[in-house]
Amino acid sequence: KAESVVRERVAMIPSEEEMLSAAMGGSVEPQQQTRQRVKLSVKHGHLAYASYPVLAGHYLGDTLNGTEKVLDRREDGRLGKRRVLGIYPGAIETCDVFIDEKLQPQGSLVVGLGETSELTRGNLKRTLQHGLLNLAASRSEYDATRRQRKPDAFEPLPRGVSCLLVGSGEGVVALEDCVTAILLAVQQANRLLDESIAYEFVEIIELVEQQAVNAWHALRGRLERAEFSHSFVLDGRVRQAKGAWRRIGPERDASWWTPITITA
Repeated sequence: KAESVVRERVAMIPSEEEMLSAAMGGSVEPQQQTRQRVKLSVKHGHLAYASYPVLAGHYLGDTLNGTEKVLDRREDGRLGKRRVLGIYPGAIETCDVFIDEKLQPQGSLVVGLGETSELTRGNLKRTLQHGLLNLAASRSEYDATRRQRKPDAFEPLPRGVSCLLVGSGEGVVALEDCVTAILLAVQQANRLLDESIAYEFVEIIELVEQQAVNAWHALRGRLERAEFSHSFVLDGRVRQAKGAWRRIGPERDASWWTPITITA
């Protein structure tokens, strides 16, 4: 019998959370009091030390740079090959998932961010949720294959994701809005997923110290709201990892293109 991956629910009562989500292009369903809260943490360090598959974003027409370039090297050029073939994510609600327990990190999730000038909080939430559902389903299938191969030594992969502050670079989306979109995407993905494969851990990983601190404070502020406090619990401090940049971090990656919008 195939394992249940997604379940359908019906929203019954409008709430403050539903209104916030509707403003960001989504919908919210009734909370389950019995479900464990997702454990949130912030890590200041290089993505090589991420605890879970790394979630990154890709704009339409952009090159592979920064995080994607690092992931591409660790995955033996897989991302670049898919981009050349024209099957790499770019549009909103497109994604690419890769899982390999032998790698560090144990895989990647790249979500499409659309055109740089058109990314909004709502679109960001939508594409993150779409990617998170695909990662959860892929991890479930990956674990099922591992269980068949070695039933006596099987240990399921941790049900977590390590998120970059997707969409917040170059001031496209404010950091606070990025954090809100991540929380809403995880919250709604978990309400669709079967509890056995729902997310238990969300790690924000950031190379630059000030950005990591800012992300932690933004999370703490959001968790003071009733619509998030029942779904998440935040680690009390920013965790340190190797490869971190102190203060403001390095200069801007020279391989990144500067987005320019031309109107006539």
